[in-house]
Parts: sequence; C-alpha cells; structure tokens
Amino acid sequence: MSAGTDDRVSAEHPAVPRSGAEVIALTRARGEGGPELDDEQLSAFFEQWLDTFVFQARLDPHLRELAILRTMWRAGQSLEWANHYRLARSVGVTRDDVLAIRTTSPGTDLEGDHALIARVVDEFVDHGSLTETTMAAVTQRFPDVARRYELLYLVPGYLMFAAVTNSTGLTAEAKGLPVWPPDGIGPDGVGPRPDELG
Repeated sequence: MSAGTDDRVSAEHPAVPRSGAEVIALTRARGEGGPELDDEQLSAFFEQWLDTFVFQARLDPHLRELAILRTMWRAGQSLEWANHYRLARSVGVTRDDVLAIRTTSPGTDLEGDHALIARVVDEFVDHGSLTETTMAAVTQRFPDVARRYELLYLVPGYLMFAAVTNSTGLTAEAKGLPVWPPDGIGPDGVGPRPDELG
C-alpha cells in the first residue's frame, strides 16, 4: 500500500487528538517531537496555539483546515500536511477538496470560500501581507472580528511553523507518516520514492 493512501492514515492514526495537551502528549509518546517540546515555555505556547487555532477555534473547521493545508502545500511541509490531512478529513473535508486546494491556478480552479482561502494563503506566502482587495473580501466574508482575526493569524502562524519544521528537517517521510496524502504527490509533482512506500 502506498504511503499516500487514505487507508494508511486511518490505520496508523485512528484517533484524532482533541486538545493541544493531547497533541503534545502523543507527540512526546511517539518520539516525534523536537527538543522544543522539552522546554516548558515553548511546550505551553504550542499547546495554547493548538487550542486557540484548532481545537477551540471559532473559524469554520472546514475552511481552517483547507487554509492550513494550502499553507503547508505552498511551504512544501509534508509533516504538517500529513497531520492536518487527518484533521481535515475528520471534520468532513473531502478528498476532492484536498486535491483541489493544491491547484496552481486558484483564481480559475476554485470558487467562493475556497478561492478566498487560497488567495489569503498565497498572498501571505508570496508577499507577507494581504492586498487591500483581499483584506476587504476577508472583512466582508468574516464580519465577526474573532473569526476574521483567527484566519489572519492562522496562516502566517502556520507558515512560521512550516519554516521552522522545514529548517530542522522534520518531514512526514522522516517520521513514518503518510507522504502527501491522499495520493502521495507532493508540491514538486513527484510522488514518494519506492523506499518511502509502506
């Protein structure tokens, strides 16, 4: 079975964590964390981040997970893609939605909220900020300030995590997680090497 299949995600990681504390505990138990999890202050930050932006978030979970997946795709971060693919599927994001959010042409390939989420991610990745037009669209779509600012902090925050994770060499491949699920094809258009398949 290839490392990028839905079956492997379910079989290897059947339980989706429900809190930041649970993620930290599971990560430590599996030996998947870096030295930052041994630091009390950094560990507390990660736990609070996860609770704020994932487990107790007010932003629609479908849109949240698509935003995180798009960020990881654009950043080439397979470990967090694998983690959030599982979370995305658990909140009802379809396989087709996951595949679609990877498009290189979101302006023509996506519509509605999905197009807006991709635009937000791409502008943060490419320019470090949103254009006035995109910010206006975000404000119109998310009139609730809490939800709007969750999105505005979510994407650059996960971009920061991707930058650190990429720099320290943490990948799905290195941790034995599914490689770019659901199909094993990464942002470079190449699937896993034969030695990376389960």
